[in-house]
Amino acid sequence: MRRIAISSAMIDPKGNERTGKWVSLHNRGNHETRIRGWRLIDSQGRVAELTDSIGFGESKRFKGCSLGKVLLRNSGGSLSLQDNHGCFVDLVTWSKPQIKRVEEGVAFFVRQSDQLKACREFLF
Repeated sequence: MRRIAISSAMIDPKGNERTGKWVSLHNRGNHETRIRGWRLIDSQGRVAELTDSIGFGESKRFKGCSLGKVLLRNSGGSLSLQDNHGCFVDLVTWSKPQIKRVEEGVAFFVRQSDQLKACREFLF
């Protein structure tokens, strides 16, 4: 089991595309995990450097400036998570048909099988 995982994302928000998009990481471990130096990387190699820590059993949402140059494209893409040693931690992918099947402003959460599933944002 991955201790830190990509747990949800707002890929197609209502309103401003850049400021409305976000990604959540969840700590499945049994202690706080420092994520300073960890990186989110999109399918085009754009990077967001992460800071801070995530308490055990908690989630942390990254949006706006904290996503750096990372783009969550409505046309499909991927997002990977690397730790501070450059080791692969998690990967999620999505396609344009997945995004277009739901209305704007619906968040996606990641099942343990790493498949995205639509979910209303208020559930987060």
